[in-house]
Amino acid sequence: MSTATSNELKINISDEEADELLRAACKNDEGAWSESFGKILYKNGDIKLLDLNYLQEQVVESIIWCRQNGYPCRIIILKPRQKGSSTITTACLYHMLQRRQANGLIIGGEFSQTDNLWKITRRYSDYDKMRWGQKPPRITNERGHFDNGSTLEKETAQDSEAGRSGTFHFLLATEIGRWKDTPARNSAEILTGVLACMPDLPDTVAVLESTAQGPSGVFYDRWNDADDWEHVRATKSGEWKGRWIRVFAPWYAFQDSCDSLSPYEQEEVRRSLTPTERDLMSNYSTRGADGRLYEITVGHISWRRKILEAECDGDETKFDREFPTTPQHAFRASARTRFDRDGLDWQRRHATAQECKYGLLELSQSGKSVSWRQTSDEECIFNIYEKPREGYYYLISADLMTGQSQVGGKDPDCHSVLVWRKGFFDRDRGWTPPAMVARIKPECRWDIDILSEWTWRLAHYYGKCLLVSEINCDRGFIELIRSKGDIPIYQREIFNHVNQKRSKAFGWHTSSSTRLQIEETLARNIRSYNEDGGGVHLNCLSIISECETFCVNNKGRAEALRGSHDDDVLSSGIGLCVIEQATRYRNRYEDIPIPRDLRKAESKLQRKRRGTGILQRKGFF
Repeated sequence: MSTATSNELKINISDEEADELLRAACKNDEGAWSESFGKILYKNGDIKLLDLNYLQEQVVESIIWCRQNGYPCRIIILKPRQKGSSTITTACLYHMLQRRQANGLIIGGEFSQTDNLWKITRRYSDYDKMRWGQKPPRITNERGHFDNGSTLEKETAQDSEAGRSGTFHFLLATEIGRWKDTPARNSAEILTGVLACMPDLPDTVAVLESTAQGPSGVFYDRWNDADDWEHVRATKSGEWKGRWIRVFAPWYAFQDSCDSLSPYEQEEVRRSLTPTERDLMSNYSTRGADGRLYEITVGHISWRRKILEAECDGDETKFDREFPTTPQHAFRASARTRFDRDGLDWQRRHATAQECKYGLLELSQSGKSVSWRQTSDEECIFNIYEKPREGYYYLISADLMTGQSQVGGKDPDCHSVLVWRKGFFDRDRGWTPPAMVARIKPECRWDIDILSEWTWRLAHYYGKCLLVSEINCDRGFIELIRSKGDIPIYQREIFNHVNQKRSKAFGWHTSSSTRLQIEETLARNIRSYNEDGGGVHLNCLSIISECETFCVNNKGRAEALRGSHDDDVLSSGIGLCVIEQATRYRNRYEDIPIPRDLRKAESKLQRKRRGTGILQRKGFF
C-alpha cells in the first residue's frame, strides 16, 4: 500500500493504482518514461535508467510542446560528443511507436551509424517493464514490429532512393553533416526526399542530429534556417510561425563537465587562468528552462584542461569541435578557417551590439546632392552604422558578381559594395580602428546600371569619396560611375613591358599575388583587434559569417566553403588594402535659391557698389 501525506491531506492508494498513475504519466511524457523505464548502457558497462541532462530535457520539452500546441515537430540538434543526443532521440522514437500506431525510420550516412541507433532502440525494447497494454515489440536486425501496428525501418544515405516508398511519423536522421556526396548521389536531395515522406501533421516528429562538419553544407544550412528552442518556448500558443527548432547545449551545462575542487585547488586554477579561460568565464553563460543560470566556473576550467590534455592533444580547436561553447565555435572549429578565431569571436560580439539604420538615399531636384531617408528593413537599399562626419576619411570598396550567367545557379554570388572609414588617433579616446560604416544591403544582385546609380549616390553621401572597384568582372561599372562625374576612381599602377614605362589604369585587379595581399591584410586586421594601431570594426554580421566560412582547403588555398560566399571577404580586403588613400569628408551643401525680392535688393546693392567704384577711380571723392 502506498501512502501520500502532507500537513493537510493524507491519501492512501494501492500499489496497483500507483502503477496505473505512473503508467498514465509516462505514456504522455517521453521524459517521464525515459527516467522511469528507459534503460541504457553506461560507459562502465552497467545498464541503468536514464537520468535526463540539459540537452535531453530540451529535446523532450520541444517534442511535448509541439504536440500540445498542434505543431508538426521538426528538431535539428547540434550534438556535443558523448552527451546523450542519440540516447534521448531513440527513446522518443521508441516511445511514439509504443504510444500510438506510427511508422519510424532511422537513417544514417553509414551502416555503422544506423546500426548504433538501432541497438539503442532495441535495448529499450528488451528492458522496458512498462505495461503498455500490448505484447512486447519484435525488433530484429532488419525491422521492428509493434503489437499496435507500428513499424520501424532503417536505411542509409548511401541509397539515393532511401525511404522514398514509405510514410513515416518519426524520422531520426543521424550525422547528416557527414553524409557524403558522390557524382551519383547528393546528400541534400536524399534528405529532402526522406522528409517528403513525412505528413505535415501534428504528433509527427523529424529529428536531424549531427556533430559540426564545417560551416557549410546541408546541416549548416538547415541549422541557420531554424529557430532557437529558447525563442520558440517563449512564444505564445499559436504565434510561432517557424518550422524547425534548433537544440544546442554548451559543454559547461552538463554535470559531468565540472571537477569538484578544494578551496586550495580552486585558487590554484584562478591564479593560472589563460586569456582564453578568462574570456570563457566572463562572456559565456546559458539559462535553462527552469530559470537556472549555467556559468563557467573554475571547476569547469579544470575539467576542460584535463580533456584538452587527455583527448584533444592540447588543441583548443579540437576541443571546440568536440565540446563546443557555442554553435559558432563548433562549426568554425570543424574547418580550418583562414582568419583568427578569437578575432572573429570579438568581431561577432562587437557587431551584435551595433545599431544598424536602414534607408534610402534620395536625389535632390538639381541632381547635385543626396539626402538620407530612413525606412524599414524590407524597403531599404542601404545599411548604415555610422553617418559621415566632418574631417573623417572614407572610401568605397566594390567586389562585383561574376556575371548574369551565375544568377542561374542554386546559390549565385553577389555584389558587395562597402563604405570604409579610415582609422584615427584621438587625444582623449586613443586609437579608433578603421570600420565598415555603410553598405548596400547584403545579397545584392542588381544589373550594373542600377548598381552604379546607387553606388554613385552612396559615394556622394560620404563626401564624394574614393571608389575602389575590382576590375576583373567590371562589365562597364567604372565607366558608368565616371560618366556620372564627381567621384574619384582608384587607379592602380601597371608596368608596360613593351615600352618599359609605368602607367595608370582604373580599378583594382585581383591576381594570385594581390589576392594574397587581400587575405593577409584582412587577416592582420582581424587578428590585431586588441592592439593600438591595428584592428578593424567589421560591424556587419554578414561579413563576419563569410569570414567564418572562408577556409583553407586541402591544397592550401583559402576559399569559401561549398554553399558559402566570399564577396564581402574580398571587398573588405580590398578596402583595407587601400584605406590610406581614403578621401576627407567635407560637408557640401546644395546652393539654396534666393527669393526674388532678395535677389532684386542684391542686384541693386551691387549696381550701387559698381557706381561708387567708378566715381572713386575718376577722383570725384
